[in-house]
Amino acid sequence: MSLNNWMASIHQSTPLFNISIPGTHDSCATHDDLTAGYTQCQWLSIKDQLLNGIRFLDIRPTYDYHGIPFEITHGGYDQKITFAEVQLQVIDFLTANPSEVVLMNVQQEYSTENNANFVARFNEIVTGHEDYWFFEKRIPTIGEARGRIVLIRGYDPDNFHPNNPQNGGWLTDKGIPLNALDKNGYSENHYFRTQNFWDAYESDKITNVKKMIDSGIIDQKFNLNFLSYAHFAATPGRNAEAMNPKVYDYIKKIPTTQILGILPMDFATNTPGFIEEIIRHNLL
Repeated sequence: MSLNNWMASIHQSTPLFNISIPGTHDSCATHDDLTAGYTQCQWLSIKDQLLNGIRFLDIRPTYDYHGIPFEITHGGYDQKITFAEVQLQVIDFLTANPSEVVLMNVQQEYSTENNANFVARFNEIVTGHEDYWFFEKRIPTIGEARGRIVLIRGYDPDNFHPNNPQNGGWLTDKGIPLNALDKNGYSENHYFRTQNFWDAYESDKITNVKKMIDSGIIDQKFNLNFLSYAHFAATPGRNAEAMNPKVYDYIKKIPTTQILGILPMDFATNTPGFIEEIIRHNLL
């Protein structure tokens, strides 16, 4: 299996919700600056994640970090990469692998800039690269999205008022809306069914991950099933060591004809064969 272009064999008419997709949580959180492991969620760069089969990225820019626009941070700690640099790495990958599609969640981290200004800065950075993005507010087929980044936009639905100018068009403009990343538990909208119990006990977390897998694809929505969690005051690395092998062992027992949805995880390569097993669960 070639992890750099595994989507090439998926039929053009397959909707993205009907594909098993390995992903990463806090995809740029590769640095641990004196926090004893609490701010690091990944080993690999964005480029290397993509080359290793990851196709869902969780990207969290800070509006302005010590004068750096859209710097990526985690817990207030600099991850030493900007959103513009992430965009270029993904575009370079897609240029070399035009059969592939990258789903990218974009949400504000460690800043509280109003939506109008946040969106204006996002639009500035993507200007000139629009051909590499899928900005429509719908779930495309893989044929429609090949060679492109599908924008998923995170936001707080409790603050959504369509006539409020502070929204700046973010909620009605580009991308597929996700209302889950600030919801500790299950959530659902027109496009996503999401499990994100981020502070559950380990046993409860694995139960909910398995439950989400077993439910299958419902109502033609993305099944977004986060493996990451932060209970027991443990580091993301320790929790990923416990979680990823358990889920790997579980899905190995499931027929490969069953679609798993999107599985974002921490330290995605800590369990050899896991990414390949997710990919095998596709209707090729």
